Amino acid sequence: MASCLEGFYKENAPFASLMSSVGLIRKKWVNSKNIGLIPPNMRVKSRFLNLFEIVEWMQKVLAVWHKIEPSQQQTLFFLQTHKMLIEELGGMIQLVKAFSKELKTKGIVEQSVSDVNEIFDTIATKTINAVAFKETIIAYIEEKRKMLPDVVRILCCSDVIESYFGKFKNRTNQGTAKGITDDMIVMALFNGNLSKPEIKTALESVFLSQIAEWSKENTIDSFAKTKNKFWTNLGAKDT
Repeated sequence: MASCLEGFYKENAPFASLMSSVGLIRKKWVNSKNIGLIPPNMRVKSRFLNLFEIVEWMQKVLAVWHKIEPSQQQTLFFLQTHKMLIEELGGMIQLVKAFSKELKTKGIVEQSVSDVNEIFDTIATKTINAVAFKETIIAYIEEKRKMLPDVVRILCCSDVIESYFGKFKNRTNQGTAKGITDDMIVMALFNGNLSKPEIKTALESVFLSQIAEWSKENTIDSFAKTKNKFWTNLGAKDT
C-alpha cells in the first residue's frame, strides 16, 4: 500500500510543494508561541508509510481555521491552496486504514474482493488515484489467490512475526550473551495465555538441568562465550 502511495505522489509537484511547506513551518515555529500548531515530524525513510499523522494535522488545522489568528492563517495559507489535495490524501489514508484492517485481521479469503469494493463505496472522495488504488489492491488479492488456489485463508501481514522477534530481541537484550540461546524456548509462550495451574505444572515438571542439556544440544556458544573460551585456553584473561 505504501508503494502505491509512493507511485501516485512521489513525482507529484503539488504534493512535493505541500510537504516542503509543512517542513518549513516546523523549522519556523519550533521555538515560537505557535508551537502548538507545528506539524508532526516527517520521516525521510518510509515517508509514505507515515503520512497518517501529517495528513491528520492538515485536516485538523483546516477544521479550526476560523479560530486561529490572522498571522497564523497567513503562514498556513498553503493548506488552503492545497485543500483539494489534502482532501484526496485524507481519503487515501482512510482507504489504507480500512484495507489494512480488513486484510490484517481476515487475511485474503474468497470474499476479499467484494469486501474491498464495499469499503471503497463508503469513502466520500473517489478520485482517480483512489480508484487506481482500489484496483491495485484487488489485483494484488487476485494474484495471491491464483498463486495459492487451495488455501482458504492467506495471511498477508508480518505483524505477528515482527511482534515475536521484537519480544525476543527485548528479552535477549537483558543479558550480555549475544547469539541464539535457550531463550528461544520461551518464544512459544509469547502469544499464550497460561493459567496458574499450567505454570505450576511446568515449574514442577521441568528441571534446569533439562534446559541446560537442551541448550547444549540445540544451540551454539555466543560470541562473548567463544571469545572468553579462546583467551582462557591461552591462559590469559580477556581484556
